[in-house]
Amino acid sequence: MSVRLTGALFAALLTAGCSGEVLQADNARVRALPPGINTTVAYADLVNTGANPITLTAARSPHAETIEFHETTRSGQIMQMRRMDSIVVQGHQTVRLAPGGLHLMLLGVTRLPAHIEVEFSTSEGRAFIVAFRRVALGAR
Repeated sequence: MSVRLTGALFAALLTAGCSGEVLQADNARVRALPPGINTTVAYADLVNTGANPITLTAARSPHAETIEFHETTRSGQIMQMRRMDSIVVQGHQTVRLAPGGLHLMLLGVTRLPAHIEVEFSTSEGRAFIVAFRRVALGAR
């Protein structure tokens, strides 16, 4: 099942099983590409309106060779970024993909239009599409 999302508050997108779990995306944005660089970052607020967790296991877009889930952490004065296999959105919770925390890394980007689509896959084999808007380099 694949659903396309558009608009300021992205509409309900994923129904998980018979219990009516729905994931919504808000404020989905991808940073513009710096000159000569083919890697960028994307953020969004993912809201699970249902009771059961939803596990995101992959993301892909025709505008990137690879999309990875990453988390930035701080240990004292040292910032570290590590790749994650999945992102879990617990029931009735919001996961914020934001600077300095969880985010998407888009690798191998050759062209970045004003809006791009990213398809997420879940551990249950479902898929949903979120429309991300391009924002300026310094935007958070």
